[in-house]
Amino acid sequence: MDNGEKGELVKISYIIPEGDDYAGQVENLWAHSLGDHLYELQNIPFYAEHLNVEDVVFCDEPADSLPVINRLIKWSG
Repeated sequence: MDNGEKGELVKISYIIPEGDDYAGQVENLWAHSLGDHLYELQNIPFYAEHLNVEDVVFCDEPADSLPVINRLIKWSG
């Protein structure tokens, strides 16, 4: 979507990292699919304290589950 349009609203996953009290647990978030494995978050994460609404993240896209956040691409502000 190279013209700035936001794609459909989908669920993506954040896996809580080692060292956190809830390590290995999954938090599901709403995001707009932007194409090319990019997603713009549409809600405020509870466990992913470094992420916020409208941040753009890169996700791995396994065939058998929801896309999983791999890294932050762009902060919202």
